[in-house]
Amino acid sequence: MNSNAHHRPDFRSIEPRFYRREMGLDRFHSFVIGYKDSDLWIGIDRDHFRDEIAFFAQEELLKIRNELEQYILENPLFAASFSPVEVPTSAPPIARIMASAAQRAGTGPMAAVAGAFSEWIGTLIREA
Repeated sequence: MNSNAHHRPDFRSIEPRFYRREMGLDRFHSFVIGYKDSDLWIGIDRDHFRDEIAFFAQEELLKIRNELEQYILENPLFAASFSPVEVPTSAPPIARIMASAAQRAGTGPMAAVAGAFSEWIGTLIREA
């Protein structure tokens, strides 16, 4: 297993997420995954939760975050732009998803990072 698998974000640099206390805690088993400044609260109905899901979600977060960071190193306009940018089909899937959302919203692709990460990981959990 990746040595970063249990990395948690430095919560001192992340705004408190008070709304998470109201997110159906009786209904869901919830957990937080994080890496650098990415921070996701995930709730899964108690009958379907397994510890492996949390580890799987953490590994996927590390993977897509690292892919995105590498893409940004090679294409800094992707992170700096406040308007949509074109991305090649060879770009990582997460970058293409963000660029598509940015195109629809008329903003830079980084505006879509939280939603894209959440949707990506949620879909993978649901399909697992």
